Amino acid sequence: MHHHLVKMNLAGVVAVGLFVLGSTTAYAAKKPATDLACEACVELEELEFDPATQAEHDAHVADPDAHHADTLGGLGCADGEVAKSDGIGGWSCQTDAGTDLSDLQNQIDALVASVITLEIELFTKTVFVTSIHVPSNFVFGTGQPASDIADGICNDLAFNATPPLIGNFRAWLSTSALDDPNSRFVKSPLPYLRTDGLQVAADYAALTNTDTFDLEEPIIIDESGNVHAGGHFGVFTGTLSDGEWAGGLGDNDCNGWTTKATGNSGLVGFATHTAPSWTDGLLFACGQSGGDPINFHLYCFEQ
Repeated sequence: MHHHLVKMNLAGVVAVGLFVLGSTTAYAAKKPATDLACEACVELEELEFDPATQAEHDAHVADPDAHHADTLGGLGCADGEVAKSDGIGGWSCQTDAGTDLSDLQNQIDALVASVITLEIELFTKTVFVTSIHVPSNFVFGTGQPASDIADGICNDLAFNATPPLIGNFRAWLSTSALDDPNSRFVKSPLPYLRTDGLQVAADYAALTNTDTFDLEEPIIIDESGNVHAGGHFGVFTGTLSDGEWAGGLGDNDCNGWTTKATGNSGLVGFATHTAPSWTDGLLFACGQSGGDPINFHLYCFEQ
């Protein structure tokens, strides 16, 4: 016999007890004690079990899955969903994790991209040509060193680039032997990459290698990854290909980038070149015939 919890109130228990006692007294002389006990058991069984409840219980014990078949079928789960129990008798349709892998793949792809970006930031240095040009006398009236102003231009452009560039940038610009890339730059052992990911030089030593001088790629990409390849695309440098100030050859820095006089000159490199002329190109008069300064771009290197 399968056992259910007996759902009886106190009055019912008392009634059964009285019944058993009365029956025992009335028939004690006619029936053995075992017969009396069995009759009491029959009465209790009739009170404990409802036939429909008993049938449902028996079916559940015999085949639990079949017992819930109607309930699960009634959920009507869509493709890619499965019926899942909440552990307390409730069932619902939920996405089958084994059949929906697109979100997981997207998360993996995003993680890989983040790792690659972090690797580039940690193990390379960025170089770009400015998207804007500056006048030959951009220092005039500021009372500040030319390198400070030029570095500020580089960092402002890097910060406002799309996407923003992380790091501290300095301009490839010279005004004296104590104010040139060789004296101001961190001589990085890491490769210099353009903002499009192509390598310009393996390290600072390769960048200023006096044996070859040539860059691996021209610095024609600006801070936001745009290409500037039209014409010669001039860049103020005042700097030789070994990273030193070109002042030993004469006035090559527009008097510390303070003048627009046509009698002064400034050394200009060409962004489209990989030969030494990328920095040591031509001398240009600092001013134009109409009195305006000449305007060129700057190179910016992450430190």
